Amino acid sequence: MNAVVRRFKWPYLTSGFMIICAVLFARTMTWTWLQSHRPGFDVGLYWYVFTNQPVSDDILIYWGALVPSLVWKGELWRLITPMFLHLHAFHIAANLASLYLIGRQLEAIYGKWRYIAIMVVGNCFGTVSSVVLWPDQNSVGASAAISALIGALIYLRFRYAEHYPKMRLPFWLMVVLVIGGQTVLDIF
Repeated sequence: MNAVVRRFKWPYLTSGFMIICAVLFARTMTWTWLQSHRPGFDVGLYWYVFTNQPVSDDILIYWGALVPSLVWKGELWRLITPMFLHLHAFHIAANLASLYLIGRQLEAIYGKWRYIAIMVVGNCFGTVSSVVLWPDQNSVGASAAISALIGALIYLRFRYAEHYPKMRLPFWLMVVLVIGGQTVLDIF
């Protein structure tokens, strides 16, 4: 990393990841709504369901939620797909807000390939840990990838301290809240 701070470029990967998550969430919520309600389309009812009802477990499992028993049976793709799925509106909002705050800066600093590597490897470590530590618990969400990004941000702070201003208490409070909140939100 020759230049610690690069010229700002649009965060294509972060934006793309956020769009994929939002589209999949809308799709899974629509499927949940269609399974649980009468035929016809009522905008008010759909909005209520969209904002208050979690996505159906069956639909999340169909779309690739982390199910440890299925991973042990050979469905290794489930180690990556949960990062694109979310349980309810608050869950996706918290994940996307965290990603927006942290991801766009780190994408500019690390570059696209390192940024992808941090997210994918971090997510895989998180999902493998989840499979080993909680073998009976299904999960979804981008918390493992976001936690890896937070780790990369903390690394930058200590490795290149002279280039970054001192991080005050609100930053550390945000880190603790994001990690703790994401962990609770990802388990369904």
